[in-house]
Amino acid sequence: TAYAIDLAALRASGTPYLDALRSGARSQIRRSTRLYEARGPVELDIVESAPHFESAWEDLVRLHGEAWRERGRAGVFANDRVRVFHRDLFTMCRMRPEWGLRAFIGRVSAGEDLIGCLYHLAWRGRVSNYQTGFRFEADNRLKPGLVSHTLMTERLIADGADTYDLLAGGDYKARLALEERPVVSLIFERPGPAQAMARSARAVKFLVRR
Repeated sequence: TAYAIDLAALRASGTPYLDALRSGARSQIRRSTRLYEARGPVELDIVESAPHFESAWEDLVRLHGEAWRERGRAGVFANDRVRVFHRDLFTMCRMRPEWGLRAFIGRVSAGEDLIGCLYHLAWRGRVSNYQTGFRFEADNRLKPGLVSHTLMTERLIADGADTYDLLAGGDYKARLALEERPVVSLIFERPGPAQAMARSARAVKFLVRR
C-alpha cells in the first residue's frame, strides 16, 4: 500500500491539515511538537542548491543509516551506486531546470537540534517522499517522523503543490495519509537462458505454494 495526501483538496476546503487527521495522530503530533519547542523553534528549511546541499545530504545519509543500523540493516544509502546516482540527480536537476523535475531536502530542527531530513522529488505538482532520516530518542513521545512530515505537508499546501505522495511502507505513514493506493510492481527482463530458468523456478514455487 502507498499513502498520499491530496493537498489541492485540503487547500480548496480550507481545512487545516492537522484537523483532517484522526484524533490519535493529531494528539501525538501536537504533544511531540510542544516537547520539541522546549528546545527552541521547530522549523523546516528547504535545501536544493549549493552551498547548503552538501551538509544537508550528509545529514540525510547519516540519520538514515543510524536509524536502519538500529534495526540491524544498512539502509539504502549504504549502496555506493545509489548514493552516487542521487547526488548526480541533484546536480542534473539544478543544471537542467527545463526538465521540470525538482530534487530537494527538507531539514527539520528544534532549536539547535536536527531532528529529521526528508528527501523529495517533485514533478508536475506531485511531491514524492523518496527517503528520510530521523533522529530517534529514548523518549518515545518524541515523533520526529510525524512532526517532520506535518511541517512539510503544511509547507507544500502553502506553496501550491497538488499531491504529497508518501509512497509505500511505514506504519506512521498510514497515520499521516488521507488516501491509500495499491502498489504494482513491474519486472522487465532481457530474454535469455538465465531468465528462462528464473521464470521456471518461480512457476514451480508458485505451484508448490498452491
